[in-house]
Amino acid sequence: MDLSHRQDLVQQQTLHLTTELRQGLHVLQLNAADLAEYLNDRIEENPVFIDARYESSLPPRMDVRPDEMAFDAPEGEASSSTADANRTLYSGLDRHATRVSADALLESRGHGAPERFDGERRDMSQRSFSFDRYLAVPETLTEHLMSQIRLLTADEELRSVCGFLAGNLDSNGYLAITVEEGSEILGVDCDSIERALALLQSLSPVGIAARNLAECLRLQLEHEGLMTPVLDDLLTNHLNDLERKSAASVARDMGLAPEQLEEALADIRLCNPRPGLQFGSGAESVWPEIVVERDIDGSYVVKTQDVLLPDLRIDEGYRVIADEVADKSTARYLKEKLREAEGLIEGVAFRKETLYKVACCITELQSEFFDEGLSRLRPLTMTQVADAVGVSVSTVSRVVNGNYMQTPRGTFELRFFFHGATAAEGAVEVSALSVKERIRQIVDAENPYKPLSDQAIADALGDEGVEISRRTVAKYRDQLGIPVRAARKRA
Repeated sequence: MDLSHRQDLVQQQTLHLTTELRQGLHVLQLNAADLAEYLNDRIEENPVFIDARYESSLPPRMDVRPDEMAFDAPEGEASSSTADANRTLYSGLDRHATRVSADALLESRGHGAPERFDGERRDMSQRSFSFDRYLAVPETLTEHLMSQIRLLTADEELRSVCGFLAGNLDSNGYLAITVEEGSEILGVDCDSIERALALLQSLSPVGIAARNLAECLRLQLEHEGLMTPVLDDLLTNHLNDLERKSAASVARDMGLAPEQLEEALADIRLCNPRPGLQFGSGAESVWPEIVVERDIDGSYVVKTQDVLLPDLRIDEGYRVIADEVADKSTARYLKEKLREAEGLIEGVAFRKETLYKVACCITELQSEFFDEGLSRLRPLTMTQVADAVGVSVSTVSRVVNGNYMQTPRGTFELRFFFHGATAAEGAVEVSALSVKERIRQIVDAENPYKPLSDQAIADALGDEGVEISRRTVAKYRDQLGIPVRAARKRA
């Protein structure tokens, strides 16, 4: 074994991510809203940046130097001193001065200048102004419930427990925890939870805070005065049977005539099984950065709308200052900021170009979807788009992340258009979404008294040229929330 010390020269290749490359990758995966926030933060941190959207709102630069302007003053001495002060100010702000103080540098670039921000507030140009700023935010379910609770009780403990329970309702309005779990979390007895729950269930919308479907329906039927012994028996003992058995079979189990059960079911159909869905979720709206419009000749035109994004420019005066300023630390600082600004502008430009190319490729490949709807959505992979655009698959994955496209068919996330093939229509592959949409259409058009079985739906798709197994039909039907055949059959 050789344990001696020696020096060896080895040549190897390693990948090092520069600051500009890391910044570019970060910019590439941001959606429009996040990118706008990120760029605004960079503008605040980097003094060489300007947002060109607001430059038109500023007063135009005057060709006359301040020392050449006439000032009205009550006395000649005051006028002379004012002119001297203006000459001093202008000389300190000269763009091409060889020595620039920090204060003069900041003031000359508008940082802290009141008239600049006044100009920004006055800017109501078509590019920056939008009535979307004034759209009301939908009231959430929790807000709706708490506004009623504040009017009904002054008991702070009861309000607190009600607020906790309201925060644990799912999007459908059902209570997502048990009374025992609430008692353990809050450290109160179960009676306090039950009392708060009873108060919640008495609020609008009727049926809210139920622990299951039967309780939700019961609350609504009792509120409307429709509860009968038949309905009570149906909700208590036979509600789940309606999913597995036919109405005639359930009627026999309950000892009822089919007409009596149909009357009870008619009352149940008046209820809302998801009372919480009518309220907003509090989620933020999305901004479609890509817009696809139909042209006069019937083709589709892809446009980008980036009004949310700052129009980044570099104040060229800083280049002159960085080259001519005497202080080396100031020059080094400015050159570093200029290099960072150039890298960010290049990253944003690359993102915009790549996003536009990917959107054009999607629009071309999915044109049948825009023409005819979901049933004509084609299978598409990111590899296909990456090859067509000339970038890597990871780049396509980053650029479609969280970005939306506004189309004549609605607004979709770009990832919506990527699906693998699960069936074949002749020699053409068909996406899973297209098959699901066709299954939904077949079920909607079926005879409610003679609903189709999963095999019959598979056979119907086969007659259309889409070969798919019964198991796949059952899986897609479950994903669509469509009940089994027996549950869809009307008595």
